Amino acid sequence: MSRLLLRPRLVSSIFVAPLRHSPISINSITKPITPFNNNNNNNNNNRKMSGLTSSQAIKANGLVFVSGQIPADNKGNVIEGDIETCTKASLENLLAVLTAAGTSLDKVVKTTVFLADMGDFARVNSVYEQYFTGPNKPARSCVAVKTLPKNVRVEVECIALQ
Repeated sequence: MSRLLLRPRLVSSIFVAPLRHSPISINSITKPITPFNNNNNNNNNNRKMSGLTSSQAIKANGLVFVSGQIPADNKGNVIEGDIETCTKASLENLLAVLTAAGTSLDKVVKTTVFLADMGDFARVNSVYEQYFTGPNKPARSCVAVKTLPKNVRVEVECIALQ
């Protein structure tokens, strides 16, 4: 493996981080927040009650990987409404998980937006841009999928710096 990247450098507005050779440490966030927090401090019970089989977020080597957030309330009930309402609910859930992890939206480096209908992109984007207002917007992918969990119309996941 080449050791050419010793210091961070900027290449055409793309940040290139130095290579690390240390092992990655992984710590699960102990108290997931929305959408499936039943105000119970036992993370395993929350997962069992909500049907979750994964963590809402994982901290690893200075990064926070947030699982996809859907428009659902803190009991797991889907929030109905137009695509703007659903997008706002998904992003509020994303923000809650980031906050629980000790980070924030301005530290998000990558998002992935999943849509049931790519025709909703412009309307989703109008809400999305209200949340990511800093000078450096995160890299983003947007993918149309056949079906999302609980048949929702939008889901958002992200990677953030701690």
